[in-house]
Amino acid sequence: MHRAGFGLVYPDDRASLSDSQGVRGERLLQPGTHTNPHWRRAHRALAEAVSFKKELVFTSYLSGDGVFLDMVLQFWSEFKYLGFGHFFVFGKDEAACRQVQEFSPDLSCVWDSVPVRPNSMGDPPLIWHMRWRMTGRLARLGYNIGSVDADMMLLSDPYVHLKSPPLSNMTVLCQEEAGMPYCNGGFMYVQNAAPDGPATWAFRFIAEITTRMMDDVPFMISLGKMKRETEHLCLTFDQVSHHPAPQ
Repeated sequence: MHRAGFGLVYPDDRASLSDSQGVRGERLLQPGTHTNPHWRRAHRALAEAVSFKKELVFTSYLSGDGVFLDMVLQFWSEFKYLGFGHFFVFGKDEAACRQVQEFSPDLSCVWDSVPVRPNSMGDPPLIWHMRWRMTGRLARLGYNIGSVDADMMLLSDPYVHLKSPPLSNMTVLCQEEAGMPYCNGGFMYVQNAAPDGPATWAFRFIAEITTRMMDDVPFMISLGKMKRETEHLCLTFDQVSHHPAPQ
């Protein structure tokens, strides 16, 4: 059974779950910072509301102006057509989530309250890394996570393959980036990961290290190692981090 939820995923010191009502009547999660140890409570509330047999699938939605929203809704339609409901959208902010549920009230959407520094490279790299932090944290709570881009199609039940050998014996699966020595970030599936094992550590590494690199682009360039933001992008591009992290 799928229950649509709507709220933040990082509560502050004062928060548990408030009595505020979300778009679908679910209780909102209070705002706060991403460093608080109570993140488990918020993520667990999300997972318990949306998951099915410890399975979760999500995609990110960056723009509140409607760009790519049609793809998000199309993927959700395909997912439901196959009989699944354990899916949620990870939005950039509350406005993005309200837009998602305006068009699809039965679709759960959450956002991250981590503040964006003025010198950050911008929204795309930031939400990429928040997405991998979300993946790692949910995996650490014991859930199997599918992190996908919305610009893909589901032609059949993916679990027929994911839950059969040899794929069922693998903890982290990804799609290869054509011609490049790293994973494509558009599809990642994590299953049976140990809470403190190498898979969860890898996602923490990807999110933390690269987010720190992009925290203050002008300062990084001032060190003299890079002359252009395009060079800095090589250090903040999440797919590049996927390759060395698990090694």
